[in-house]
Amino acid sequence: MCRGQSRLSHHQPAARSGAIAQEDHMEADVQERALPTFSLAERDRRWRRVLELMATEGIDVLVAPANTASYNKAQSDARYLTQFGMVEESVACVFPRDGRVIGLGGPSSKLAAGWIDDVRTPRRTFAEAIVAALKEIGAQRPTIGICGLAPSPLLFMRAPDGVVGHTLVEKLRAELPDARIVSGTEVMAEARMVKSEEEIAFLEKGVRLAEAGLQALLDTARPGIKESACYAALVAAEIARDCTLPFMIGWVSGPVGHVYPRLTQATQRILQDGDVILNEIEGRWAGYTAQIDQSTFVGDVPSECRDAWAIGVDSFNRTVAAMKPGVTYGELIRACADTPSVAGWSARLVLHGRGLGDDGPLITTPPFDPAVVERPLQEGNVFVVKPAVHREGRGETARFGDSVVVTATGARRLGARSTDFATYNVGVS
Repeated sequence: MCRGQSRLSHHQPAARSGAIAQEDHMEADVQERALPTFSLAERDRRWRRVLELMATEGIDVLVAPANTASYNKAQSDARYLTQFGMVEESVACVFPRDGRVIGLGGPSSKLAAGWIDDVRTPRRTFAEAIVAALKEIGAQRPTIGICGLAPSPLLFMRAPDGVVGHTLVEKLRAELPDARIVSGTEVMAEARMVKSEEEIAFLEKGVRLAEAGLQALLDTARPGIKESACYAALVAAEIARDCTLPFMIGWVSGPVGHVYPRLTQATQRILQDGDVILNEIEGRWAGYTAQIDQSTFVGDVPSECRDAWAIGVDSFNRTVAAMKPGVTYGELIRACADTPSVAGWSARLVLHGRGLGDDGPLITTPPFDPAVVERPLQEGNVFVVKPAVHREGRGETARFGDSVVVTATGARRLGARSTDFATYNVGVS
């Protein structure tokens, strides 16, 4: 299946040689800056699945609007359908069941080309460009599904108000008064839940980037070093390996038992002997976001850290061992909670999807959505599994997490790092 149009050449016979040379130069510029891309077979797989779900939901055309919020994840549906986009560069897509797909983006769309022939660069007027595209394809009385108009249990769970701007909705209502506007979130949520082999390979590359960042942190963190210097080393290591920007770093730090609440950037605080740093570290490859979670123990830390660490690793391993197609998320929650306690430390499952954006489900703190608890795992689901370890209401001492893919026979870690406590105990006197 191919819904892109062949790009035909209509050069005049008398075209100037200077114009041809300029085109050749532009092609060379694109080639040397080319971004990682997916195959046409991957495009067709995605589009076919989306079309099936649109038909089931009675949606005639999907609109994936531009929104660079939340580390660009709010426009992940547009990137999923077009595969282009860069840091803080707006991307949108008009995706009809019948007719040509229209992509809206910026200069980077030329660096990830090949999927869509009709690519437009509206700069800041995305709402107007979307309405114009809908009119062009004859969508005067359709059911329009707007991606992200409302959240679902499997997508945009962290955005309960949705991620769609008021201006776009009002323009659609004003200029296409006979159209029916509905949320397209459920269509894209289901389409994106199962990752292909190509997507899993991109996520595995993301894990390698995150692991490189962690290693740079471990090499830098010592008593007397500024936390911001450790953060800079981590970020630099990922960027040097072509990590997509922006990527999220969760940062919790301080003396064991007295850490400061989670930040997303390190401060100028000086590390002290007996500190712990708990990190969520993303690695992004062509926008695909993997995550690892890790505690770094600085200097001589209390013995309770080893007990908490043992629970973190054991609960992670038990959860991953329980993962296979057909097992429900509720069963995973129980498998993690059943981890035998050590010195009063116990575990609670924290898990959420990994992919292009705010992929679901989101299992953090109860109560959980019954539809999620009862849903079975599928081959091709990818999550970060990162159990929370706590004792007497106190946590934030130790955590181990990794990105994991569900296979036909079980689960496979995408990462390769050690679970040995000593690996992460740096600056020991």
